[in-house]
Amino acid sequence: MATRIRAGHLIALVVILGCAPEQPDGERKAAPTGEDAVAGEVPRGSSVEWDGEFLVAPDRVGPVTPEINRDRLVAMLADDAVERAVYIGEGQCAPGMVLFPETLNEAEIIWLDDDGSTPATVQLRSSGSDWRTNKGVTVGTSLKELEHLAGDVVTFSGFGWDYGGSLLWAEEEGDLHLRLLPGGGEMEQVSGDPLYREILGDREVRSDHPLVRRMTIRVGMMSASWGYPRSTHDCG
Repeated sequence: MATRIRAGHLIALVVILGCAPEQPDGERKAAPTGEDAVAGEVPRGSSVEWDGEFLVAPDRVGPVTPEINRDRLVAMLADDAVERAVYIGEGQCAPGMVLFPETLNEAEIIWLDDDGSTPATVQLRSSGSDWRTNKGVTVGTSLKELEHLAGDVVTFSGFGWDYGGSLLWAEEEGDLHLRLLPGGGEMEQVSGDPLYREILGDREVRSDHPLVRRMTIRVGMMSASWGYPRSTHDCG
């Protein structure tokens, strides 16, 4: 069965993957890994445990689970957990936290509410990071690699609009959200092709489309989502 955008799920993708802008990696510090990534002490009686593995799964992204809160993450990661509003699209931001800021392992958490009691979403944007799913998907994985892992064509939303390139990716434990991005300048390069309009807009596009086959397309963002932020505000 092809991995695709499933009916009724695009709304979930809107909040998580929607208009989030592409962000260049720029110059980042070396990413902490393994035991070096764990700093601080967990409060007595806490059930928080993390072995430093940068696993991305539907029910966990590294140390972040649906049950963890802001205070427990700060206690666990100390200076590697920084509070910061996170852009969610259409000029709106939500309360958030950034883990491992300014490194390739940077991860953005969007809180469900102002209190930071529950994470709504964890999203990853940096190619070359240590974050991986059990199937080996990471930011930077090519569309051809996704096809190989899925054992079938991959279906995603058309490019050229706020929610372009979005899909639900099935892991054994459930679904993750992915956003596919064409290589720099590729959309402009293929804009004169007669098939161009077939890969644009609010429609399903298959990875075996002849124009898609000629393009370099990779995972530009991946995320796990357990809810929707209740508190948003203008980013300005």
